[in-house]
Amino acid sequence: MSGIAGAIYPDVFQVYHFVEQMLDILDHTGKGPRDIYTHRNIQLGATGQKLATNEKKIVYCALDGSLANKSQLLKELRSQGTEIEEHEDDRALILAAYEIWGTSFPDHLDGNFIIALFDQNEERLLLIRDRIGVKSLYWYHHNNLFLFSTELKGLLATEAVPQTIAMDAVSSYLYFGYIPQDMTPIQGVNKLLPGYVLNFSLRKNMQVESYWSLSAFFQSTHREKPQILLQHLDHLINSSVRKRLPKEGKIGCLLSGGLGSAAAALYVEKNASKNKVEAYTAGFTGYNDPDISAAKDAASSLTMPHQIMAINSNQCIENLPKIIWYLDEPIADVNVVSAWYLGELASKHTKTVFSGMGSDEFLAGHSRYSTAEQKLGPLKNLFQHIFRHSKYLTLPLLKLVWEPLAFRYLKAVRTDPWQIAYMQRNALFDLNLLHDAAPHLKDLFDLEAFIQRFHHLNRVPTKVGALLYLDIKTRLADCYSFQYEKMLSAHGLHWETPFLDRDLIEFLAGLPEPDALVELQTASLLKELLKNNFTPQFLNRPKRTRLNFLGTWASFPPIMELFQRLPHGDLVDTGLVSADWIRKRIKEVPTSKVVFRYLWALLTLELWIQIFINRPISRTPPTQPAIELLRH
Repeated sequence: MSGIAGAIYPDVFQVYHFVEQMLDILDHTGKGPRDIYTHRNIQLGATGQKLATNEKKIVYCALDGSLANKSQLLKELRSQGTEIEEHEDDRALILAAYEIWGTSFPDHLDGNFIIALFDQNEERLLLIRDRIGVKSLYWYHHNNLFLFSTELKGLLATEAVPQTIAMDAVSSYLYFGYIPQDMTPIQGVNKLLPGYVLNFSLRKNMQVESYWSLSAFFQSTHREKPQILLQHLDHLINSSVRKRLPKEGKIGCLLSGGLGSAAAALYVEKNASKNKVEAYTAGFTGYNDPDISAAKDAASSLTMPHQIMAINSNQCIENLPKIIWYLDEPIADVNVVSAWYLGELASKHTKTVFSGMGSDEFLAGHSRYSTAEQKLGPLKNLFQHIFRHSKYLTLPLLKLVWEPLAFRYLKAVRTDPWQIAYMQRNALFDLNLLHDAAPHLKDLFDLEAFIQRFHHLNRVPTKVGALLYLDIKTRLADCYSFQYEKMLSAHGLHWETPFLDRDLIEFLAGLPEPDALVELQTASLLKELLKNNFTPQFLNRPKRTRLNFLGTWASFPPIMELFQRLPHGDLVDTGLVSADWIRKRIKEVPTSKVVFRYLWALLTLELWIQIFINRPISRTPPTQPAIELLRH
């Protein structure tokens, strides 16, 4: 683990100490050396590693993360005539790949990574993010100053980036419970999208382009018989796990009680040395008990040592300021707390952990993709079909009557109702709630405009496939893998995600998906693959959306005390959220379990404002309890 930062200054006479300031903040990411390379008005820096360079010392490289396909890449490089030793580290392979394939070299890489590479001769900076977006990179470009960092804190620490809230991102946060895509909570700061490369030429200009397209693999469906598909899936999971296994040390498997984590643990156990694998589970007392019980069953089936951490209501808020500091962005998912404690538990025993992250999204393993949670009837589908195909007649008429209405109509016909319904059903603050709770923010989020970002959805052949594609591009990258990477890295853990292997996800994207999915059909291929290793009760346990999760904890005094501070906080003082709306929700706590999720989302956002907006950026996580941060 390491941190990467860099700057391109307006000219050679304006080279400041911004990279050093960013690295000061990033020091927590890795023990070891710090290195800064300077060429004219560009600086590239890293902490936890020395910058790698080629033999002629004209190309420099920093890497946060690791390559998963090192063996395959070595073969490809040697086939091109490159003499490179097996013991060389990942950065040496990246430099060699760049020398052979130029700017197209990311096509040959797999893994979870951020790469920063500067070519002195070409005066070109390349920033590359992995295909799914497990690692993060933030960048800022204003008045000929360009800054980048693997953490948002790094940019803010320079004081060149104003600590100003991006209102559209806050609106999106309330809707989703996280900040999606390339948006960030700081005005003027962007995230590099997964599977994208930022190419900054000192001689020309800056370009941000995709180097890999997932949608292409959704469009080409496999036609093999089920048994052949199963064999191929088994081979790919085996291969993915094998190339990620560490050469030494104990290996941890994070068991959640779901099929994906159990599958990852099974394949790790198959391929690792005996007595080398342990399982870890964390969950909230009284709420995750069925998940913990299922994780116990899975560990028992695997005869794997298993350690469990049960989190109580006091622990739920005990480390919340630290968690938010490490996250960089507000995330409303309370499960981020269990990810923190899971990292704490596992870090006492191992340096490498495996999980089943991505299996739900690529193998339709959750009931949110099933008809059990779909509420769009056939009449609405029929109406939308007619509505869409009448556009060639209707649109010209509407233009004659009133152009704004024609524009709204055009937006509507480019989106399907089941996509809109899916987004609304899975929203944190749906459009009606957003209107009531944050009336000044409601017009900053347009659901139909957001879905237009995913124009490939209409080319994904089935409805279930389109929902999977949508979640892979948003929920998986921006909420689930984001929080796990941040929380596990905070405890010094190297996190492996075998279901996010490039070969595997390209294969899974092409699996035939139906238009409709009943609950028992979720993760059907994975269930078939695991049926000889786990009980039918475990395999068929439904994975459902829980809107009332931790609902009764809102009335616990330490948590209620935090919620009662919200009407007096910055969210209300700045007019972002209605104080009356918050007070009404607090009054509903004794009778409604669902209000916890709304108040928790606002609490997380309020604490984020206190840590990232109202105070200078700290080099270390805050030590004050949450209640003290709210007393201002």
